[in-house]
Amino acid sequence: MPNSPLFSSLLVAGALLAPLVTLGPVARAEEQPLWLFETQCVTQGSGRMRQEMADISVGREVFRSYMFMGPGSRSVNLTCKIRGDDPEEKENFNSLRLEFGMQDSDKSGPYNTVVVYLDGEESASQTIGSGEKVSIALDVSQSQNVSVETVCSSRNAYCDRVYFFNASLSSEPVPPNEPPTPEPSNSPAPTPGESQ
Repeated sequence: MPNSPLFSSLLVAGALLAPLVTLGPVARAEEQPLWLFETQCVTQGSGRMRQEMADISVGREVFRSYMFMGPGSRSVNLTCKIRGDDPEEKENFNSLRLEFGMQDSDKSGPYNTVVVYLDGEESASQTIGSGEKVSIALDVSQSQNVSVETVCSSRNAYCDRVYFFNASLSSEPVPPNEPPTPEPSNSPAPTPGESQ
């Protein structure tokens, strides 16, 4: 009987299921990136590194930081193994994305230099000061180890922390010719006599 409640229910159910059937494999969850510090990592140097969530102000904007590296008056290094020794293991990491900056608060503090090494070879380097932020994307498709080092520009003064808003490994490839993108500098020039 066309006007029965069962018939009406079947029509409604069919109308609701039709879009799901046509979408098929398109409606699948995207692969989530992996934080660099969730891989096999070690920390070295006289400074400090900590995985810690905090909201900070950089360039008068609020950013959520997930890790900081505080070199003190020297340096701190985070080295991570992103692929195992077994060639059969297929970790699908193609890119490393780093976004980091220094707080607005310490205007008189010295600069930090953040250096990234891939398998022991320097791949990127960026010097930043208070209120500055930087984005870096690197191809790690052939790399086994990643090292991020933060170095204070002065041996006589204490450098503020570098906060990381993103430090993720992803299967997404790096767009060609994507250089580091520093924000405009509001920091003072290094004090004469400080080592660079």
